[in-house]
Amino acid sequence: MGEKKCDTIPLINPSPSSSTQGTASKLQTIGNIIVSIVGTGVLGLPFAFRVAGWLAGSIGVVITGLATFYCMLLLIQCREKLASEEELKETTTYGDLGCRCMGKPGRYLTEFLIFISHCGGSVAYLVFIGQNLASLFKLHGLTIASYIFLLVPIEIALSWIGSLSAFAPFSIFADVSNLWAMAFVVKEDLQQAIGGKFSFRDRKAFTDNLGGLPFAGGMA
Repeated sequence: MGEKKCDTIPLINPSPSSSTQGTASKLQTIGNIIVSIVGTGVLGLPFAFRVAGWLAGSIGVVITGLATFYCMLLLIQCREKLASEEELKETTTYGDLGCRCMGKPGRYLTEFLIFISHCGGSVAYLVFIGQNLASLFKLHGLTIASYIFLLVPIEIALSWIGSLSAFAPFSIFADVSNLWAMAFVVKEDLQQAIGGKFSFRDRKAFTDNLGGLPFAGGMA
């Protein structure tokens, strides 16, 4: 195979003050990693299991986890292979790696898929936050769409912050909040199970409503 020629101009120019070593502490890094993996979407897993069925949901979570783990290892193997062939001083993004593997089409495809993924995640979180705010402030008479439009300027302003270490305190706070929320959900489920308010025998292993499977897959 011939050598792929790639553009060396990055999509985002690093700031002059940035260094390759990084400035985040270990605690800040751990907080960012946890909040990026275990987000508020985990709170929707019980409903996703209810929609898909307990067995279908379990299989979906396992398949999703294995696929994510495999893709992570694949990225590392690709970078190590390229590093063994040539120096990777300019390979700093996923787009750069895709470009070195498949040329310009690889860069465009990689950046496009990342763009679609982030757009979908942002929309889902905006809807999630809007629903919670509308439920919390019912007396103000604002709709879910109104809360979402109020959140958009805040999201745009936060997007200009280019350092993850600046978000570390919020990430740690989000981790603690997620932990408390999951503990509350588990407590409520256990209380209902012990009180006999529902029976596990009534739960289906596989859902009859195939239209709910995409939602369950997205939550997984």
